[in-house]
Amino acid sequence: YKRQPLRPPVPEPLVTLVSPPLSELVKVTNKESLNLYAERLGLRFTRERTGAESYSALRSALAEELTRRGIPTRDLRPVDGSGLSRYNMATARGLVRVLFTSLREPYGLALVDSLPVAGQDGTLASRPVTPLTTGRIRAKTGTLSGQRCFVGVVDRPGDRQHPRVVFALMLGNMDEGTALPSSEAFDRFAAALVSLPLR
Repeated sequence: YKRQPLRPPVPEPLVTLVSPPLSELVKVTNKESLNLYAERLGLRFTRERTGAESYSALRSALAEELTRRGIPTRDLRPVDGSGLSRYNMATARGLVRVLFTSLREPYGLALVDSLPVAGQDGTLASRPVTPLTTGRIRAKTGTLSGQRCFVGVVDRPGDRQHPRVVFALMLGNMDEGTALPSSEAFDRFAAALVSLPLR
């Protein structure tokens, strides 16, 4: 009698996880301002562009993409995926150009859909709206100590020449002790973009 060698057991998965579509991940990232998700999405972008997943590769991949879009480094110089590093450099013009050029990409509509809507959801859920501004103000928020940033789109009813406006509002040295808190400054700014004539 010859003993048969023992065969290792066939591995079976304990659990199977299926990732939601990328558009859904971007939506929850932007609506709730989840920095960890943003960091992972940035590294995922890097891996697809370079095959590597490191911060040096991320900086190279982002610089190449910004060059492709015609956005100079003096306007935008990202060093991470979440924007939390103090080494990130951005101007309002650079942020507007990223959003404006993104709206021309195949994912443009999904990007707009991912932005928080003033008075409805995400980080803008508590912002006041009027009958004219309801559903027409969308923006990604960014906050660092004493700094607030809003980048988004405003729909302008009845304006055939400018039906949608892209904007960036960067506020520095703003805290709750200022005469006009940053959130209220955003409310007034965005409402004006909806209703006032553009020059």
